[in-house]
Parts: sequence; structure tokens; C-alpha cells
Amino acid sequence: MENHLATLNRLIREHEETLESIQECSVCTDNLASLCQRWIPGHPEELEHELAHLEGALSRLNAAFEKHMLVEEREFLPTLTKHATDIVSKGLMYKHREILQSINLLRANARDSVKKSSDREQLIIGESRINEAIRYIQQLVEDHVHVQEVIFSLAREVLAEESEYTSGQ
Repeated sequence: MENHLATLNRLIREHEETLESIQECSVCTDNLASLCQRWIPGHPEELEHELAHLEGALSRLNAAFEKHMLVEEREFLPTLTKHATDIVSKGLMYKHREILQSINLLRANARDSVKKSSDREQLIIGESRINEAIRYIQQLVEDHVHVQEVIFSLAREVLAEESEYTSGQ
């Protein structure tokens, strides 16, 4: 499993690098747009230079992404498929427990803060901790929803395709 985790970390790093490469392409297109606005007939050198820069960036992006997809498809996808049920169910259940534990901890801290309401300083500290805990729970839930949206989107595509296949028979 250790090797699979290393591959997963590598793929995550490559996703970040791909996003940076896309940003480079975006900068190139911005430069091209700027050059198009100041274009002087008969002097395409700047445009050609910037277009060559964009072509190079796109070529690097394409090569890196093709290599990345091969690793995903040949190395990680079989592992993911083999362990998919555990990864999804245990991962989601872990997040569910983490959210519920955070809510219960917040409830206990809120009750404790109310008990100390006679001490203004303690009440302010408690309120600050409660607000911090609420932001933490909000972030946990937002992250969880994002993960589930991805999973649900993939599930929707597969189930719709399966439904079309079975209804066509």
C-alpha cells in the first residue's frame, strides 16, 4: 500500500503542476490579446514570438498530461478499482465521524462557555473559540460536500450510461 500512496502523492503533485502549466498558457493568451490590440500591419514578429511561446507551453502541457494520464490509468486506477469500496465508504464515514465529533465538541465548549458567563474575559475567549470551531466545521462540511459532488458526479455519469445501455437492450 505504501507504493500506492507514493503514486497517489505524485499524481496530486502533478495535478498542481498541470494547473500551473495551464496558468502559463493563460498568461500567453493574455499577452497575445494585448499584442493583437497594438498590432501593427507588416510587423508580426511580436505576435509570432508570443504564439511560439504559447505553442511551446501547450506542447509541454500536452506531453506532461499524456504522461500523467498513463500513470493514472496504468498504475493508480487498478489500485483504486481494487480498493474503491473501502476508499469511498471508509473515507466518507471517517469524514462523517470527524464532522459529528467536531459538532459535539463545539456543543460541549458552548455549554462550558455559558457556565463561565459570569467572567466576561472567559466569555469573550469562549465566544472566540466557538466562532473558530464553527468556521472549522463549516470548512469540514464544505470540503466533504466538494468530495461528494465529485463522487456523485462520477456516479451519475456511470449510472446514466448504464441506464441507457440497459434500456437500449
